Amino acid sequence: MNSPDERLAAFFATDLPPSRDPRFQAEVRHALARRRFATDMMVLSTACAIGATAFWLVGPLLAPIVVDLTRALSPGLVIVVLGAWIWTLNAGRGAVFGS
Repeated sequence: MNSPDERLAAFFATDLPPSRDPRFQAEVRHALARRRFATDMMVLSTACAIGATAFWLVGPLLAPIVVDLTRALSPGLVIVVLGAWIWTLNAGRGAVFGS
């Protein structure tokens, strides 16, 4: 006759979960991903808030410099943008201006 321990072990053996439970592993991975996402969002939002505050504080000091730079660099920037536009339009073609 079986001992009570063996009978209890046999009784509970039918209710034991498998050694690998894919659903449990997926739920744990999902919880870890959500926690990592929340942490990343907190870090990024804090960095954006600090950056925005810095730009807000330094903006009036840099405004004259930015205005002068945009006046000086705008002709060259227009040429670069038009060149990139022509390059994009002709992507995959052999000719420079299409044929």
